[in-house]
Amino acid sequence: MNGDHTPNPISDDPKTPLLPVNNPIQRSPSSHSFTTSLLTPNSFYILLGPLSCTLICLFVKLDAPVTSVYMLAILAWMFSWWFTEAVPMPVTSMAPLFLFPLFGIASADSVARSFMDDVIALVLGSFILALAVEHYNIHRRLALNELSDLFEIDCFILTQLWAMQITMLFCGDPLNPPLLLLGICATTAFVSMWMHNVAAAVIMMPVATGILHRLPTGPTQSDVAGKFCKAVVLGVIYSAAIGGMSTLTGTGVNLILVGMWKSYFPEANPISFNTWFFFGFPLALVIFFALWAILCLLYCSKGSGQVLSAYLDKAHLKSELEMLGPMAFAEKMILAIFGTLIVLWMTRSITDDIPGWGALFNGLAGDGTVSVMMATLLFIIPNKKQRGEKLMDWNKCKKLPWNIVLLLGAGFAIADGVKSSGLAEVLSKALDFLEERCRTWPSRRGVSNKRHHHRIHLKQLHHHPGGSSADPNCENDACASTSPYDSWGNRSTVLVLSSNCNAFEYCRVHYRAY
Repeated sequence: MNGDHTPNPISDDPKTPLLPVNNPIQRSPSSHSFTTSLLTPNSFYILLGPLSCTLICLFVKLDAPVTSVYMLAILAWMFSWWFTEAVPMPVTSMAPLFLFPLFGIASADSVARSFMDDVIALVLGSFILALAVEHYNIHRRLALNELSDLFEIDCFILTQLWAMQITMLFCGDPLNPPLLLLGICATTAFVSMWMHNVAAAVIMMPVATGILHRLPTGPTQSDVAGKFCKAVVLGVIYSAAIGGMSTLTGTGVNLILVGMWKSYFPEANPISFNTWFFFGFPLALVIFFALWAILCLLYCSKGSGQVLSAYLDKAHLKSELEMLGPMAFAEKMILAIFGTLIVLWMTRSITDDIPGWGALFNGLAGDGTVSVMMATLLFIIPNKKQRGEKLMDWNKCKKLPWNIVLLLGAGFAIADGVKSSGLAEVLSKALDFLEERCRTWPSRRGVSNKRHHHRIHLKQLHHHPGGSSADPNCENDACASTSPYDSWGNRSTVLVLSSNCNAFEYCRVHYRAY
């Protein structure tokens, strides 16, 4: 009050931070020296990448441009880091952004374009839509709706098609385990058609295990219940892989194939969502029913329905569905956007006679265009829950799997680098012996060489990107190939090689529990 100012010892302390520190670092005397902290296996793995790159650059000599040696060295560097996980996988995936320009493989702009093309846009839009489906529990609602109504739906269909005895066999009392297994597997495969295999397995496994938890476990578990639990877990795993085969966005490996196809065969017709679906879906359907039959044969013994009926019933699924409540406006809008996306994917390019809506834009629009456009609508349409709140905001996208996006971009960049550096030519020459082996092997089995010449080899794929056969012995039209896709011969081989399931590790714990 007398005007004297008493200095605050805390505020005048120069050691006091200007901004509050919420989580101060507790510094304790280190018990390890700096040298000791470097002598770890991870440090060796980190040095393994640059060391292998240096050794290849110094000692490997190829009859090709020096950039091919540099590209081989970069591959050794990146593969060693990917294999050992010395640094996080997304960080390794970004290595081409600085390694390619430094080694003269490609310019910084061209490498960066590999990390954001139409395929990457397709992935980003699909991931955002999948996050919206997961956020509003639409996947769980669809699964419970399908499983709880499975009996009535299938009873109606079977009544119309088959006799009453078959209807009672599948839909009567007691419970029919093969039918329940079919519903779980079909739902998983359908979900996996529109999102990554691992995401589909992660989403569906809680739904499946929620049903299985009603079965007795431990010493009281019967052999019938244990086998059925294993059938369900294996069904979720394999159905996720099969569903991913049927659509272009089902798994990242399919998209890698499309990106490499566009890079290596720019003159050929691109693989669109529509063309992949009409090829992959019938094949996936056959494999799916084969899987269901095998699981039923191995794990669903006769009379298992009577044992399982005491624990599994439709009322449990109905109660789970009632807990979600009625479908809200946001869920309906997301389903509408998702359905519109699928229709636009399927109708962008139909046939040569029916070009589809893509012809209105002179072929400039791609599948990624539609995917990002539909994902953008999620940030515009209100959800009618709170004023001003949209269906999605960026906070809900924090779980976006950027690691997969960067990994896809790295794959596309490597494909372009292998081609532009001349390493593809070196690899094709190194595999010349396979061409001779393929010529002589069919003749020893009495099969005409001409029948197998249309299965183009790596060297011919590289030299003839347009798809024409380079074999002078090819004399008929059946031997000649009009596109690289046809010249691969057995198309199912391409699909099997480009499709896999990364959900085994996630589901392994559930399988061991039963």
